[in-house]
Amino acid sequence: MPLGHKVGVMSIPPPHAVARYHAGDKTLEVSCDVAPAALRVSVGTVTFLFSADRVLVGIDAYTNSERWARQTLVYPTPAATGAAKSEGMFDDHGIAPSSQGPVDFVYDEQAGVLKLEMEGSVDLFARVLSCVLLGLDHEGQPVEVWLEGVHVDG
Repeated sequence: MPLGHKVGVMSIPPPHAVARYHAGDKTLEVSCDVAPAALRVSVGTVTFLFSADRVLVGIDAYTNSERWARQTLVYPTPAATGAAKSEGMFDDHGIAPSSQGPVDFVYDEQAGVLKLEMEGSVDLFARVLSCVLLGLDHEGQPVEVWLEGVHVDG
């Protein structure tokens, strides 16, 4: 199931971000220093974090790297570059309706690239953070997330 939350690509440069996996507590985080997260939408154990003005500022996930599929990935070429902006609805607490998943994790250890796959077909790849490509379906919903610079330590 896709995220169920439409995302648009803005004409402003994507914020600088860093992707980290913490093996000890099995958390994956993508963070940037642009603005604090105020809004969130989840699919399975993956949460997309947006600023108060709806710009994607991070991604968090609880995931066990020992369960990730390992394979050599062919990195897609983005057709668009710009900050991602949520076009979905949030409740009074800043939470959007969640999707149950599944989310599959595919890791290219040599390249340090982690792909998160949700159900659906990619229509367009967009670089939305300096280390993140989103694969959007024909309705603008994320169905793939490509993270660069992910290394598993420990």
